[in-house]
Amino acid sequence: MDNFKRQFKQGDDYCDIRADYRSLISIGKSVEETEDLLLRAYCPKEGDLLFTPTFWLSLGICEWETGRLTPRTKEEALYCLSLYQETVEQRLAAGPNERLSDMLQFFRETQEM
Repeated sequence: MDNFKRQFKQGDDYCDIRADYRSLISIGKSVEETEDLLLRAYCPKEGDLLFTPTFWLSLGICEWETGRLTPRTKEEALYCLSLYQETVEQRLAAGPNERLSDMLQFFRETQEM
């Protein structure tokens, strides 16, 4: 699990969202304002399913780690995690895969946060 978690948190998308989140919070934006600004910046098209799950999961982790997880972000991130988890579970049913097992463990532990 640590391997996938490390890879996710070192990914460009997560790092960019985290940096922008910290920057906006540091200049006095509220968490809600920050969410709205980041959502417009990273997901300009409403319902953009190619990036939206990564966005909400990244933002959820950022907010949770700073003790500012909002109900909106929590709900969106948990929904995205459930989509990822369902897909990974289906693929694991076809046969063992260490990377997918790592991903699944990461999703489960993140949901518990």
